[in-house]
This record gives sequence, structure tokens and C-alpha cells, in this order.
Amino acid sequence: NTCHRYVSQGIAAAGERLTLTWSTAVEANEVIVRFDSNLRYELTITQSDRIRSLQRDFPVELVRDFDVELYAGTVLQKKIEIRNNIQRSRYIGFDKTTFDKLTLVLYNTYGAPDATVFEVRVYNEPMKKAAY
Repeated sequence: NTCHRYVSQGIAAAGERLTLTWSTAVEANEVIVRFDSNLRYELTITQSDRIRSLQRDFPVELVRDFDVELYAGTVLQKKIEIRNNIQRSRYIGFDKTTFDKLTLVLYNTYGAPDATVFEVRVYNEPMKKAAY
């Protein structure tokens, strides 16, 4: 079932591109991307060899290397490179940028032949203040 997700047909050497466009420019400073990490398998962070031996290795489905590209028209405004990602939900903060096109370039997973993205969210959030 491929409803409600993007699944590439393999991963080319130049990466697979998933592009979102807006009819008018948006201003944002955060992108959240949710990847497939195959939640059918339980993973517990532990130093116990016995527990680790019962678990599956790191999820091969998770996207490891990707870029976020923000464009105004055809002009690249910002490129954020993420390498060795280990998060299912990746929160990517950046300086406020105006753009009308966002492209995810997916380069590698941890072993799966296809890259899967469940969700992309774009926010213009006020700067978070440190909790004291």
C-alpha cells in the first residue's frame, strides 16, 4: 500500500527528488520530514548484549543522506545537507527564508533499495527561547 507516502523507484546516483511547490512564496524557518523507519520492529536503546541480540539491526528503510533545497523561482535560496541521519522525524531549523519550491533530494538509505517519505511539513515559527 503506497497511500499517504512517497516511495522512490530505486535511488539514482544523483538522488531521487521530491518537490513541493506553492503558487505564492512562503516564508519559513523550519522543515520537518518524517521517514520510514519500519515501526513494525521494536528497538530498545540498551547496552545489554542479550537484548540487542534479540533485536533487528538499525532500520534499513530509514533515509540516511538527503538535502533540502529551497528555491525562489529557479534561484536556489538555501541548501541544507543532512548526512548520516538517524532520526525518523527530522526537524531542520534554518534562518527565515522566502521560497516557492522545496525539493528533497534523497541519496541513500541504510540498505533499502527505495527511499520512503511519509510527511513533509513547513513552518514559520518564532525563535524558541531557552528554558531556565
